[in-house]
Amino acid sequence: MLAILLASVIPIAIPVAGEQQGSQAYAVLLAKAKVLYTMLNRSLALNISTELRSEIQSLLAVNISSLSVDVLREWVNNASRLLARVNEEVRVGGRAYAVGIALQRYLNGLEKALEERLRKLNITIPVNLTRARDISELNKLLRNVTSVVEAEKTNRFANASIVVALRNAVKGVRDAEEAQKHLVLAEKAINATIDRLRRLNVSEDVIERLQVALEKVRESRGILANATQVAKQKAKSMEDAVREALENRTAQLLMDIESREQELKELRENITDERAKQMLGSIIDRLEELRDRLANASAENITRWMPDLGEIRGWLKNIEKNVNKTVMPFIPVWMPGKGIDRAFNESIAKAKELLQEVKQMLAEVNKTREIVCIAIYPPPPICKAIIEGRAVIDSTARLVAKAETEINLSEKLYAEGRKLEALTLANRAYAELRVAKAWLEPIYNMIKRATETTTTTTAPPTTTPTPTPTPSVATTTPAQLVKVKNASLEKLQCNAFTCTYRLILTVENDGSTAITIYGVRLDVAGGFGKTVNVVVKPGSETSITVDIEISRFVSIESPVPVVIITSQGTITIQVQVESS
Repeated sequence: MLAILLASVIPIAIPVAGEQQGSQAYAVLLAKAKVLYTMLNRSLALNISTELRSEIQSLLAVNISSLSVDVLREWVNNASRLLARVNEEVRVGGRAYAVGIALQRYLNGLEKALEERLRKLNITIPVNLTRARDISELNKLLRNVTSVVEAEKTNRFANASIVVALRNAVKGVRDAEEAQKHLVLAEKAINATIDRLRRLNVSEDVIERLQVALEKVRESRGILANATQVAKQKAKSMEDAVREALENRTAQLLMDIESREQELKELRENITDERAKQMLGSIIDRLEELRDRLANASAENITRWMPDLGEIRGWLKNIEKNVNKTVMPFIPVWMPGKGIDRAFNESIAKAKELLQEVKQMLAEVNKTREIVCIAIYPPPPICKAIIEGRAVIDSTARLVAKAETEINLSEKLYAEGRKLEALTLANRAYAELRVAKAWLEPIYNMIKRATETTTTTTAPPTTTPTPTPTPSVATTTPAQLVKVKNASLEKLQCNAFTCTYRLILTVENDGSTAITIYGVRLDVAGGFGKTVNVVVKPGSETSITVDIEISRFVSIESPVPVVIITSQGTITIQVQVESS
């Protein structure tokens, strides 16, 4: 509009006979032509018709400085006429407005078509295409859509590659080695996609998803490599070897997630900045999501288990990268000066104390494994749990050794004045030891219960005191007055540490006095019981439902011996296990 106003204040020259190129009149005419030239050039950026744009470009192709007076005057007249047409087209209600409506309709239609196409791929369109003001901006938005689609296709390609590799790998060792080669090729293809999309400056979210897909394939290749070694060394089938490798890797990854979660919780306890606390809280929540997802992974379906495991590992790496970039550099700001000293002294003291406790527990478990489970034949039932929990015991031992090294190094760094690094290591060591204790505790408690069972005999109570929590009640002749009419045992679910079983009993009192049911116990691996304290009146029956948690590392074979502890003695029955 400024250009149009300028044109209006410059009068059109009237022909004067005898004007020469060197005269003052020519100089004014040339100045006017240059202004018009600039205004016409700028008008090309406006939303004008193709025909008008072509005429302006033809006029601008002329070198006005070389024109004679008469030709230059004609050029000025043509330029003024074209500029008036530009003004006409850009007025409200003119062509530009109509073109804008047409463009908006086109964008709306394009967005709907894309949404329909992406719906078939189960992808949500990531941008609002109707925001585009011109074709250039539209192309930029479409690049973002294309990158998201490509990331999703790459993710599906990664999943398909893993499933095909796994199906071939379980056939035998040689097939497993070939499957690993195919996964290497899949890695290269995904890496090439990442490099290409990086050059297109796609969003970081898209790159993160591709990196997760890459990590998924790498993790699966590593698991197959470990399984191949296990199959060769232990003469196992590849399917059993893959399952063992998955169990070991799952235990290790769970420990990694939980130790990082505990470390960030320790850090959050020592800072006062509320925004920092919120940021750490969101990271901790994400870690908890990954932990729960991994703990509830289906061990029965290895074709689903392995891709899920790799994906969780990929997201964990992204979180660690985010922590290193957004958290660690700001710790001195959140805990300046004496705050770091206080936090370090507290963390290192707690870590040292917990280290001694966990080392003692680990020594007790290893002693039982070496003395009881090797020296005694046949080995007692508790040994089966220890053998099946060997992955946890070994992973815990490695984690404890790592934490001890970090404690020693953190003290050394603190003495050298590198307080931030020292605090980070002390927090990490304490977090790892808390995780190690949590993982080791179920097996340690099993050993303690089994030891008490073999050294203690408890007679049936004659009164009605609350029974001790230990499951070491001796089995006696079944009480004649207590009858178990129905019994069922159902496996509900498993998490990282335990499996939950639901026991349902229907008990009848066939006598003339009240009978108290003190508790029930599943008589496996030292016993897992629950106190109930239910009174059954004479001549009546009652239903008892209890949920009992058992270490995940204990294998239960059907039927299971169930001990019912009553005021008339104990009753042992055999109950079949049902799956939920």
